[in-house]
Amino acid sequence: MPGSVSDSYDPEYGTADNCEAIGDAMIEICDKLGEFLGERQNIIQTVHGKGGPLRAVTLTERQWRVIRFGLERANKTI
Repeated sequence: MPGSVSDSYDPEYGTADNCEAIGDAMIEICDKLGEFLGERQNIIQTVHGKGGPLRAVTLTERQWRVIRFGLERANKTI
């Protein structure tokens, strides 16, 4: 029988010990997107604004999967 599960256990990524690695991966992608997009804009104005020009950025499958994880998590907190 396994031991007790910590309060910080998450079924998707395990224990809080893995949070740093996930956070580092997300920061890496945010930095790349920040270079690509430039200055931050107000999210409400962005959501209600026009789409803007179509721009392509190349990301690895790993990066896309980290983005999806982050977006799904963010959506659960809204």
